[in-house]
Amino acid sequence: MSHTPLDLPRALITGCSPVGSARNADLFGRADCNVSHDDYVAALRNECANGKESISISVHIPFCPVRCFTCENIAQVVQRPSEVDHYLDALTQEIDRVAEHIGTGRRVDQLHLGGGSPSYLNDRQLAQLMAVLERHFQIDDLTETSLKINPKYTSTAQLS
Repeated sequence: MSHTPLDLPRALITGCSPVGSARNADLFGRADCNVSHDDYVAALRNECANGKESISISVHIPFCPVRCFTCENIAQVVQRPSEVDHYLDALTQEIDRVAEHIGTGRRVDQLHLGGGSPSYLNDRQLAQLMAVLERHFQIDDLTETSLKINPKYTSTAQLS
C-alpha cells in the first residue's frame, strides 16, 4: 500500500491513542487527538515563548516485529523495511516543520525514542532519524538519551 505523508493513519504520525494522549493533554490542555493545524502551530509558538532555550524531544516509532500480548502501545507489526522508510520520510517532514516554528539549533536536554520498538529500526534507519534531529537541534554528550529496546532486535551500533 502506498501512502503520501499526509494520508498516513493519524495515530502513526501524532502518536494519538484512541483514549487520548498524555503528550497532547500536556501540550494542548486536553486529552484528544482533534488538534487542528492552527492549534498545533499556536501550541508550538507558545512553547517557544516560554523563555526556555532548551527542549525535550520524544519520538514515537510505532513499529514492532510482533505484537506482544501485554502491549498497549500504538504500534503496527511490519515486516517490510519500506513501510518503516515511508514513516521516517513523513516523520522527517514533521520534524522539519516543527523546527520551522520553534527554531533550529535549540539544545536538547532529553531525547527519548519510544514506541513500539525503536530498536526495530535497522542501523541505517536509526542513523537517518538521528541525522534529521541533529540537523535541526543541538544533541550532545550532555543530552539525556533513552531508547526503548527489545533485546532480541537490538544491535551494538544502535546502542552507541
